[in-house]
Amino acid sequence: APERRNIRVYRPDGTLLRTIGEPGGYQVGPWNPNRLHSVTGLAVDGEGKLWAADSTYWPKRVSVWTREGKFLREYLGPTEYGGGGMLDPWDRTRLLYGPLEFNLDWKAGTSTLKSLTWPPEDGWAAGDHPIHLNDRVYFVSRIQAAGNGMPVAIVYLYENQRLRPAAAMGAAEQWRPLHRPEIRNRLGKRTLPSLQFLWTDANEDGVAQFEEIVFEDRQIGPFTRFRDDLSVQAGPWRFVVTKFLPGGVPVYEKQRTALPPPVAGNSGAYYQLGNGNFYSMATGGTVDTWHAPDGTLLWTYPSLGSGVGPNRSAPPYHPAQLLCEFGIIGHDTAPGGDLGEFFVIHSNLGQWYVWSADGMLAGRIFRDNRDPKRVFWQMPEHGRGMVLDDLSQLEETFNGCFVRMRDDNRCYVVAGKAEASIVEVLGLDAFRRHRGVAEVKPDDLRQAEE
Repeated sequence: APERRNIRVYRPDGTLLRTIGEPGGYQVGPWNPNRLHSVTGLAVDGEGKLWAADSTYWPKRVSVWTREGKFLREYLGPTEYGGGGMLDPWDRTRLLYGPLEFNLDWKAGTSTLKSLTWPPEDGWAAGDHPIHLNDRVYFVSRIQAAGNGMPVAIVYLYENQRLRPAAAMGAAEQWRPLHRPEIRNRLGKRTLPSLQFLWTDANEDGVAQFEEIVFEDRQIGPFTRFRDDLSVQAGPWRFVVTKFLPGGVPVYEKQRTALPPPVAGNSGAYYQLGNGNFYSMATGGTVDTWHAPDGTLLWTYPSLGSGVGPNRSAPPYHPAQLLCEFGIIGHDTAPGGDLGEFFVIHSNLGQWYVWSADGMLAGRIFRDNRDPKRVFWQMPEHGRGMVLDDLSQLEETFNGCFVRMRDDNRCYVVAGKAEASIVEVLGLDAFRRHRGVAEVKPDDLRQAEE
């Protein structure tokens, strides 16, 4: 029964002896390890300890108890297929994965589950991309599993170790709250698949009411990632915060941007960088592109295809090759040197590309898994402080993140296909730009082609 969700111990004659675990199942807020949720397997080991397997996805959990009912410990994991996890750049003790908030002890190298920020039954909807703004903490949605965008962009306020929905926008049929009868019944002949929406939690109760929602005929496509000012873009439309309500709820305005004209070989979504330039990955195409804020084409870089699969027909590996890009998993400013504003894209072949905001393929994080020097993630060594210069991610490592810590400018990635491992990235302050004139003669081109 939902109100029970614990283990009951009976005598052979059916008399209830005791219960194990607090009743009521997992609850949103601070994590209580003395609760169970959907136990599907029990076993007693040779030491008399009771093991309970819980079928929940958030978290995946096996707990251990004494036969008398005292909680001993829990085992959590792994992540979803393809990895996951977001380190908070403003708070190094916080790592987020879906509705799970972990507390990190950097000195001991350990982690503990701190909070369940969102109901486990609806865990995929939780925001887990942290943004700190105006002395408040927001968790926003992110692109899942190397997808091409988000159909709905959602902003949550983080309060008392819980999430409270604050704003949302996007494809109306893709946001679950809009399917409630009290909203659908007031749409008349309009249907959710034909509409886009913009919701602001005007009364700050965390619930979408019909009067708070602006519906329009569908114009927008998927969203790219949120920026640190809480703005987010979908095609030519950019949603920007114009003000904040007293409780921290952001109020958005939809603005039309000077979206660059299409370029042959590129059909991907545009992402506007901090310098105003537009970047577009070669989703299904042959070039990555950079445009100036006025739409002028600045730069293209040849791509052998994005996503899973193009490597099967690719020519032999070389360091400047661009192949199997997934999407932007980090956007920041280098802590020193000449790199300046940059962003990081992960790929299906284990190498993460570091791009400058003005269109230079500046470097890599991890090696391409076709590189003869690469070492795959399954290596048996795993001591803290290891040098991982030759490490390569496994194929279909769909998730991850790159962050620069705001307190000391140290840079980290969260990586791994079935886990969330934190790896420090060094050297981003060592980039130098070289200026000058290079003369390229016809004979130089012929030799290069050969």
